[in-house]
Amino acid sequence: MGWERLEVPDAREVNRLMRVIRKKVRFLVDETLGESVAAALRRRGWNAKTVADAGLGGHDDHDVFMAAWRERRFILTQDRDFLDRRRFPFHRCHGVFVLPGESINSDVFVAAYLKVLSIFAPYSREYEGARVLVHSDEIVIYRADSRDRFKLGRPGEVFAWG
Repeated sequence: MGWERLEVPDAREVNRLMRVIRKKVRFLVDETLGESVAAALRRRGWNAKTVADAGLGGHDDHDVFMAAWRERRFILTQDRDFLDRRRFPFHRCHGVFVLPGESINSDVFVAAYLKVLSIFAPYSREYEGARVLVHSDEIVIYRADSRDRFKLGRPGEVFAWG
């Protein structure tokens, strides 16, 4: 076992895939990230709303989780509690992206996040129902029965643990 380099699609193919998934992927931005992240996503053409937009400001995580599931939205959050599979079961999860906990500049964050998403665009169906934990240099995708690890190298380099 070790890190294996993945083939990354060329820029033209990534742009095509991003146009396709941009029409399908919808986000619910948790209070930990807030309006500035949702606004930055919307400026780039993504369907994103905040928990406040959904009438869930101040509600507990379970309410946010269930609303995202009903609306088929991926939750964007910094709250690692959403990784708890007992409280938030996979069969009721449309998808969760848990992002690094440091404070963020929303435009810089969204640009970096969309770059990560573009790398994994060919595998976008695999995100549904998954919990994706994003670290500064590694991404871990949890599914009901598996866990995949990816490491980001130099620009254009992605490695899978296998």
